Amino acid sequence: MQLSVVLLSYNTRELTEQALRSVLAAVEDMQAEVFVVDNASADGSADMVEEKFPQVHLLRNDSNTGFAAGNNVALRIVQGRYILLLNTDTIVRRNTFECLVHFMEENPQAGAVGCKILNPDGTLQLDSRRGFPTPVAAFCKMSGLSRILPNHPAIARYNMTFLDAEQRSEVDVLSGSCI
Repeated sequence: MQLSVVLLSYNTRELTEQALRSVLAAVEDMQAEVFVVDNASADGSADMVEEKFPQVHLLRNDSNTGFAAGNNVALRIVQGRYILLLNTDTIVRRNTFECLVHFMEENPQAGAVGCKILNPDGTLQLDSRRGFPTPVAAFCKMSGLSRILPNHPAIARYNMTFLDAEQRSEVDVLSGSCI
């Protein structure tokens, strides 16, 4: 098994359905398995997954255990060489997973990989590349200095806006929405 994709669901029925449609299209030509861990949703999310996506491994929690504990339920049983945690409000492009796996294969020293995350309007979601949240980085972000000098490596460190969004870059913090 090449890839295990884990989505954690909590009252996101429509978003989960949309995400799963894109995920299943993206894994179509891969050796992959897809898990949805439902954190005791009250909106029928788990029933929808069971009904519409029988190929997806559905794990139902009795309570909302939170992000880490919820994902850990699936992480204990996944079979993939690589594991991807993906938020349910995410739509992936068809080649996204192939690109991420290829990167990991080509860079065995990498411990994790993230991807460029776009907003619905196509603009870059700044959280997809972040620096370590030091007091100086936080001050520059909160004070607005990083907006004034977005290309300065020391001042724009929080969201690393000095990096070219079209180039691969090493970052300190990956977005938990796709890791």
